[in-house]
Amino acid sequence: KHKWQHATKLVDQDKFQLNNIPYAATFKFEIWKQGYNYTVRTLYNGKVLLTNACNQVEKCPIDVVYNHLASRIYTD
Repeated sequence: KHKWQHATKLVDQDKFQLNNIPYAATFKFEIWKQGYNYTVRTLYNGKVLLTNACNQVEKCPIDVVYNHLASRIYTD
Protein backbone atom coordinates (compact mmCIF):
# COMPACT_ATOMS: atom_id res chain seq x y z
CA LYS A 1 0.00 0.00 0.00
CA HIS A 2 2.78 2.42 0.87
CA LYS A 3 4.48 2.23 -2.54
CA TRP A 4 1.43 2.85 -4.70
CA GLN A 5 0.37 5.85 -2.64
CA HIS A 6 3.60 7.63 -3.52
CA ALA A 7 3.63 6.51 -7.13
CA THR A 8 0.16 7.88 -7.82
CA LYS A 9 1.34 11.31 -6.73
CA LEU A 10 4.15 11.30 -9.29
CA VAL A 11 2.03 11.16 -12.41
CA ASP A 12 -1.29 12.40 -13.68
CA GLN A 13 -2.43 9.97 -16.35
CA ASP A 14 -5.52 7.77 -16.23
CA LYS A 15 -4.56 5.52 -19.14
CA PHE A 16 -1.89 3.78 -17.04
CA GLN A 17 -4.41 2.88 -14.31
CA LEU A 18 -2.17 4.29 -11.62
CA ASN A 19 -4.86 4.08 -8.95
CA ASN A 20 -4.04 0.41 -8.60
CA ILE A 21 -0.35 -0.02 -9.39
CA PRO A 22 0.61 -3.69 -9.26
CA TYR A 23 3.31 -4.99 -6.95
CA ALA A 24 6.79 -4.62 -8.49
CA ALA A 25 5.69 -2.00 -11.04
CA THR A 26 8.66 -0.09 -12.41
CA PHE A 27 9.20 3.60 -13.01
CA LYS A 28 12.37 4.45 -14.91
CA PHE A 29 13.68 7.96 -15.45
CA GLU A 30 16.10 8.27 -18.36
CA ILE A 31 18.17 11.45 -18.47
CA TRP A 32 19.16 12.57 -21.95
CA LYS A 33 21.69 15.28 -22.77
CA GLN A 34 20.86 17.39 -25.81
CA GLY A 35 23.54 20.00 -26.32
CA TYR A 36 23.77 21.90 -23.03
CA ASN A 37 20.24 20.88 -21.96
CA TYR A 38 18.96 17.80 -20.19
CA THR A 39 15.63 16.10 -20.77
CA VAL A 40 13.93 13.21 -19.00
CA ARG A 41 12.01 10.33 -20.53
CA THR A 42 9.80 8.51 -18.04
CA LEU A 43 8.88 4.85 -18.48
CA TYR A 44 6.22 2.95 -16.56
CA ASN A 45 6.62 -0.83 -16.88
CA GLY A 46 8.64 -0.31 -20.05
CA LYS A 47 6.16 2.02 -21.78
CA VAL A 48 6.67 5.74 -22.29
CA LEU A 49 4.64 7.72 -19.77
CA LEU A 50 3.29 10.99 -21.15
CA THR A 51 2.06 13.45 -18.55
CA ASN A 52 0.09 16.66 -18.65
CA ALA A 53 2.91 18.36 -16.72
CA CYS A 54 5.19 17.72 -19.72
CA ASN A 55 2.59 18.65 -22.34
CA GLN A 56 2.30 15.02 -23.51
CA VAL A 57 5.80 14.97 -25.02
CA GLU A 58 8.15 11.99 -24.68
CA LYS A 59 11.20 13.93 -23.49
CA CYS A 60 10.56 16.67 -20.98
CA PRO A 61 12.98 19.38 -19.79
CA ILE A 62 14.61 18.24 -16.56
CA ASP A 63 13.52 21.35 -14.65
CA VAL A 64 9.87 20.68 -15.52
CA VAL A 65 10.17 17.07 -14.29
CA TYR A 66 11.95 18.20 -11.12
CA ASN A 67 9.27 20.80 -10.33
CA HIS A 68 6.50 18.30 -11.06
CA LEU A 69 8.01 15.71 -8.72
CA ALA A 70 8.84 18.31 -6.05
CA SER A 71 5.20 19.42 -5.98
CA ARG A 72 4.08 15.84 -5.30
CA ILE A 73 6.73 14.43 -2.96
CA TYR A 74 6.59 15.75 0.56
CA THR A 75 9.69 15.87 2.71
CA ASP A 76 10.30 17.06 6.23
